Amino acid sequence: TRSGRIPIYTATSGLLPTGVTMPGLLALTWSNIEDLDLHLTGPNSGLPGRFHVQYFEVGNFNAAPYFALLDNDNSAGPGLSSGELIGVSQFTISSTDPSNYRVSVKNFTDESLTTSTRISDPANDVRLRLFEGAQITRGAAGTAIVGGTLRAEVKPAPGLTGNSWKAMEITPSATGSPIGSVSTFPDAIDNTPSTDF
Repeated sequence: TRSGRIPIYTATSGLLPTGVTMPGLLALTWSNIEDLDLHLTGPNSGLPGRFHVQYFEVGNFNAAPYFALLDNDNSAGPGLSSGELIGVSQFTISSTDPSNYRVSVKNFTDESLTTSTRISDPANDVRLRLFEGAQITRGAAGTAIVGGTLRAEVKPAPGLTGNSWKAMEITPSATGSPIGSVSTFPDAIDNTPSTDF
């Protein structure tokens, strides 16, 4: 599905470049929860462990091991909507770490509340989308996604307990489209520490 113009948040500045077509653009949106955090982990270019893009380690759009960058660390509040974006400039296929890219969400507001159901509450409209070949624009109304193809969209299953959501895995392609396949996990809500994403 081709995307038109999709508003994401009201911030008029951020770290991602505008007008640049991105192989992958991850968009997390929500309402009513003060602070959700978008996380991306992936192959670490031959180094031990996995790279981890998050609010205190925003990544680098143009350099290994990331080739990914968090645009803004945003928050919302009661009756308000917000979102976060991570742009991927290059998906790496590693012979030493064939694992996928993993996209997760942490409810930072309720991080120590293991009985929280706010990620899975439909009233909070938590949603994760993956676009291929999209760009972002910024203007007086904020930041929006333009163009590209919506490759996947997932919302958490309702009524689940936990402050972490392992929402999506992306398998890069060696030929053609940079994104090979995408798996979504609406039920993968638990209390996993973000260090284990």
